[in-house]
Amino acid sequence: MTEQLYPKPESPKSDHSDRPWGIKFDLIYDGGSDKWTQYYRTKIGARISAWWKYHISSWGGSANLFDNRR
Repeated sequence: MTEQLYPKPESPKSDHSDRPWGIKFDLIYDGGSDKWTQYYRTKIGARISAWWKYHISSWGGSANLFDNRR
Protein backbone atom coordinates (compact mmCIF):
# COMPACT_ATOMS: atom_id res chain seq x y z
CA MET A 1 0.00 0.00 0.00
CA THR A 2 1.33 3.45 -0.92
CA GLU A 3 0.21 6.87 0.20
CA GLN A 4 1.20 10.15 -1.42
CA LEU A 5 2.63 12.44 1.24
CA TYR A 6 4.08 15.34 -0.77
CA PRO A 7 2.76 17.27 -2.52
CA LYS A 8 -0.44 16.86 -0.56
CA PRO A 9 -3.42 15.85 -2.68
CA GLU A 10 -6.02 18.59 -3.11
CA SER A 11 -8.92 18.26 -0.72
CA PRO A 12 -12.35 19.28 -1.95
CA LYS A 13 -13.13 22.86 -0.93
CA SER A 14 -16.61 23.77 0.25
CA ASP A 15 -17.90 27.19 -0.76
CA HIS A 16 -20.21 27.33 2.31
CA SER A 17 -23.02 28.69 0.14
CA ASP A 18 -25.54 27.28 2.64
CA ARG A 19 -24.59 29.90 5.24
CA PRO A 20 -27.09 32.71 5.84
CA TRP A 21 -24.96 35.79 5.05
CA GLY A 22 -22.81 36.52 2.03
CA ILE A 23 -20.55 39.27 0.77
CA LYS A 24 -19.71 39.98 -2.84
CA PHE A 25 -16.19 41.42 -2.88
CA ASP A 26 -14.62 43.43 -5.69
CA LEU A 27 -11.37 44.67 -4.18
CA ILE A 28 -8.24 46.39 -5.48
CA TYR A 29 -4.77 45.15 -4.55
CA ASP A 30 -1.20 46.12 -5.51
CA GLY A 31 -1.12 43.53 -8.28
CA GLY A 32 -4.62 44.18 -9.66
CA SER A 33 -8.14 43.44 -8.54
CA ASP A 34 -10.15 40.39 -7.53
CA LYS A 35 -13.86 39.46 -7.40
CA TRP A 36 -15.35 36.68 -5.28
CA THR A 37 -18.26 35.80 -3.01
CA GLN A 38 -17.74 34.59 0.54
CA TYR A 39 -20.36 33.25 2.99
CA TYR A 40 -20.62 33.68 6.79
CA ARG A 41 -22.58 32.25 9.72
CA THR A 42 -23.34 35.59 11.37
CA LYS A 43 -24.03 39.10 10.14
CA ILE A 44 -21.50 40.63 12.56
CA GLY A 45 -18.83 38.17 11.39
CA ALA A 46 -19.52 39.12 7.78
CA ARG A 47 -19.34 42.84 8.59
CA ILE A 48 -16.04 42.46 10.51
CA SER A 49 -14.52 40.45 7.67
CA ALA A 50 -15.68 42.98 5.08
CA TRP A 51 -14.26 45.85 7.13
CA TRP A 52 -10.91 44.11 7.51
CA LYS A 53 -10.61 43.16 3.84
CA TYR A 54 -11.76 46.58 2.59
CA HIS A 55 -9.82 48.85 4.97
CA ILE A 56 -6.73 46.82 5.92
CA SER A 57 -6.04 44.13 3.28
CA SER A 58 -6.80 46.08 0.11
CA TRP A 59 -6.70 49.55 -1.45
CA GLY A 60 -10.50 49.78 -1.66
CA GLY A 61 -13.16 48.64 -4.08
CA SER A 62 -16.54 47.36 -2.91
CA ALA A 63 -18.00 44.83 -0.50
CA ASN A 64 -21.76 44.18 -0.68
CA LEU A 65 -23.53 42.30 2.11
CA PHE A 66 -26.56 40.18 1.18
CA ASP A 67 -29.00 37.90 2.98
CA ASN A 68 -28.57 34.41 1.54
CA ARG A 69 -31.66 33.00 3.29
CA ARG A 70 -34.01 34.43 0.65
